[in-house]
Amino acid sequence: MRLLILPFLLIFFFETSVAQFVYVAPVPGSKYHLTNRTIILKTSDPLIATGINGENWYSVIGEKSGLHHMKTKLTGGNKTILLKPVHPFTPGEIVTVSIDDNYLRTVQNNFIEGFTFSFQVRPDYSLEEIKLLEFAKRDLIAASFGAIRQIPQEVRSAEDFPRFVIDTNTNPAPGDIFFYSFNFEGEPTNHICIMSSDGDSVYSQKTTEKGGTFDINKNGYLTVFNSDSSYFEVWDSTYNIIDKYATQGYTTDAHEFILLPNGHSFLMAYDPQIVDMTIYNPNYKENATVVGAILQELDADKNLVFEWRSWDHIEITEAQHTYFWGDYIDYVHLNSIELDDDSNLLVSCRKLDQILKISRTTGEVMWRMGGEKNEFDFLNDPLQFNYQHDCRRLPNGHITIFDNGCYHIPPVASFKEYELDEVNKTASLVFSYSHPLINGANLQSWAMGNAQRLDNGNTFINWGYIPPGSEAPNMTEIDSVGNIVWEMHFTDTNFLVVYRAHRYEWSPCIPTEIDSINAMVISEVAAIISWSPVRNAGSYLIQYQSVDAFDWDSLLLPPTSTFLLLKDLVPATTYHWRIQALCHAKGDAFAATSEQNFTTMSIPVDTGTVGIEIIVFPNPARDQLNCIVKRSGIADAQLVLIDVLGKEWYHKEFETMEAGKSFAVPVGGLPRGLYILKMTYSNQQRLFNIILN
Repeated sequence: MRLLILPFLLIFFFETSVAQFVYVAPVPGSKYHLTNRTIILKTSDPLIATGINGENWYSVIGEKSGLHHMKTKLTGGNKTILLKPVHPFTPGEIVTVSIDDNYLRTVQNNFIEGFTFSFQVRPDYSLEEIKLLEFAKRDLIAASFGAIRQIPQEVRSAEDFPRFVIDTNTNPAPGDIFFYSFNFEGEPTNHICIMSSDGDSVYSQKTTEKGGTFDINKNGYLTVFNSDSSYFEVWDSTYNIIDKYATQGYTTDAHEFILLPNGHSFLMAYDPQIVDMTIYNPNYKENATVVGAILQELDADKNLVFEWRSWDHIEITEAQHTYFWGDYIDYVHLNSIELDDDSNLLVSCRKLDQILKISRTTGEVMWRMGGEKNEFDFLNDPLQFNYQHDCRRLPNGHITIFDNGCYHIPPVASFKEYELDEVNKTASLVFSYSHPLINGANLQSWAMGNAQRLDNGNTFINWGYIPPGSEAPNMTEIDSVGNIVWEMHFTDTNFLVVYRAHRYEWSPCIPTEIDSINAMVISEVAAIISWSPVRNAGSYLIQYQSVDAFDWDSLLLPPTSTFLLLKDLVPATTYHWRIQALCHAKGDAFAATSEQNFTTMSIPVDTGTVGIEIIVFPNPARDQLNCIVKRSGIADAQLVLIDVLGKEWYHKEFETMEAGKSFAVPVGGLPRGLYILKMTYSNQQRLFNIILN
């Protein structure tokens, strides 16, 4: 017996190995964490879910608050474990997390190696320190977007469109310009706008909020930052709010929001903390307010599944052009996030003069471009960049940067395109553009700004916070060799600026109008529901239910559909129904129409006769007539379409016709006008007057 067991044990031993977590948050040994901090553990392979919701494989113990019960969730294709404390940790305490050996197992039968790590919760700040932190948050907003003042809410008025002049309009790329203008100084004049190249207002909304981004996001929805409530709103193409996104545990920052087609999102926040700066220099402040940067990824259910914090990776003293003796130090100032082609992240850090590439798998910094710890050799660009914004990856693999150039000598703003060799760490400047001199001076941009490479090779540039009175343009579009093909400037005396602006070709889907839908009962067990086509619809979701049913029956139809025959209904029964246009091509998914009703016919008394019963629609028609038979038992029938002069345009014969049978009469190629559709059977005849328009 022992000889049989031993080989089995040896086989089990060799087939089972040990795996480790590839991502752990909080970073072991880190500090300044929230009292409700979510613990995130990620593996490279899916985990077996059995037992994960139990508490016998981990312990979370606060040195003051004691043992913590955690809400456990397995997500991310069973590769991510989330542990959320039921009760908050105590401020300032060290929390120790222990994972047991040989309990968690991957689907490849590899056990997860146990380990222990600790992190520290942010301190229990005094009232005076809390006030300093609140002031810091307001200062951050004011530094980026000016002081916030409230104005009455007004919407969709062309008269409220910001005042501007188009200086050049020769051959711009197709599409409209999307931007959120606001004033840094004077009385608030904030506007969310879509403008054509000719200056026509496609959409304008005067708002109470201080500007930020107004974009078509990566999933096709409109997104805009609400500074009053510190969250991003998601709009459909009729400008209705359909969702909201915010960071978990922090005040959401306006600089960046990415919403992917799979529902994942990326947001950022600034995190002011009280820091003893004398550890770097005895002449620095003991209680300086230092602002860190937080980057978060939320999954489709808005669970926090990834977090990167500057505290864990960037030394405060790496900041360029920063006065470390002061009370307030914004040492990173993260201002853009780009999902790279390899699914990692490119981030722009203004105060570091640096672009970082961050591993979305491990959270580690993969490389740094620019700044104090630059890893790249810059070719053809001895100035490099500083105080930059808006790092983006192009389809050709290059990256683009809006270089504010505040510390160039002399200061000058420019658009730069680099070809990167990420293995040998070289950055070759392949294209750059600075505006021609204006009254003998460089165009400067103190803050904000972005640049967008368009499909036709043009580049659309928003110059951001240009100095007041400089007579510089606010937006410029250039062709591939640097010729200006479109340019505008605001004329508002309150000094309008734009954080980001983009040109998009936008032909939005529209919702299904209530007056364009109809239900027609054709028998005791069948009905036809119809609707007008929706522009750019990707599909239609039809839902119906009897009045006493709990669940909806759902059918997904292609975008070419304009009607649906419902069969196998219950006689003499009222049904609710509704339709939803799903505009997959543009991302929109409109709310369903309000519920409509129809009632099926009662079962008739059998009189022994058969009548011709047929439904014809739509009428008027354009491309085809749809015909549906209401009664069974019809044989040797003819269907003929004639014009008013008696000319026959369509003829079809049927051996039998059963209830529910549908067929189409093509009329798209016929002259427009009045026609007669004639159905004959035996000695019976049914005529329909048809209009083709």
